[in-house]
Amino acid sequence: MDTIFLDRGAAAAMLPARSSEGAKWDFGRLLAICGSESMPGAAVLACSAAARSGAGLVRLAAVPQAAGVVAAHLAECTYLPLLCEDGHISARSLPVLLGEAESYPALLFGPGLGRSEDTGELLRALITQYRGTLIIDADGLNALCGCTDALTRAAGEIILTPHVFEMARLSGRDAEDIRRDPGGSAAVFAETHGVTAVLKGSVTHIAGGGALYANDRPNSGLAKGGSGDVLAGLIAGLAAQGAEPLHAAAAGVFVHSLAGALAAESLGRRGMLPSDTAAMIPHALRELEK
Repeated sequence: MDTIFLDRGAAAAMLPARSSEGAKWDFGRLLAICGSESMPGAAVLACSAAARSGAGLVRLAAVPQAAGVVAAHLAECTYLPLLCEDGHISARSLPVLLGEAESYPALLFGPGLGRSEDTGELLRALITQYRGTLIIDADGLNALCGCTDALTRAAGEIILTPHVFEMARLSGRDAEDIRRDPGGSAAVFAETHGVTAVLKGSVTHIAGGGALYANDRPNSGLAKGGSGDVLAGLIAGLAAQGAEPLHAAAAGVFVHSLAGALAAESLGRRGMLPSDTAAMIPHALRELEK
């Protein structure tokens, strides 16, 4: 499979259309299932990026401890409080989540959720019953390890955003083998499981639907905890606006990379934070839309 290297023109063409006459409900609704008592910051970063992607409405489904932290940082978000079990979302929240999810074209699952049996139970149910686009990242990927067969029974579209070690756990392959051929690894996993796979790295590969894209713009400033949460929120926000999964993933990777480059230019790669990258998303989008 030939690799297509992303450039500004290609990424701009993948962005969802935006009418000057549209209202907030015309620009997508995202339900973000993120955060826990011990990791609320991941939900802040993911929801901030989703909101800055242009999504009309972003709602966080989370335990109250996480929702309170996000509310203090992001005034634009709305909230669906969920039942808590040892600081994580309880599986008893599943009926509420499934009922709420029906009205959202995209769901983000994973950033900051933590590891628990309940997380895995919630994810498996969403994979097989939710009919929109489900973006799985971070602890969602951890919950998916050992039950990737559920992906072949998915009711909707799936986007996965693993780094090399997460891909190794998901695929059962050696991490070094994946490093030697990241594009081929992403393409094989995407085809085998019928998903869009975003294999993150200094060069990020995006595979799905028989296509393989690559973003070759290394930036050590993005090599910090939280950058993946920003990327996942950005991809989810574009999917909520109607971008097809492969385009949401590829455009999201490019915009994230460009926003990171702008943050590095302003602040330096050593000291920039993932929140700085999220703040630069509007500037990156403006550059693409010129």
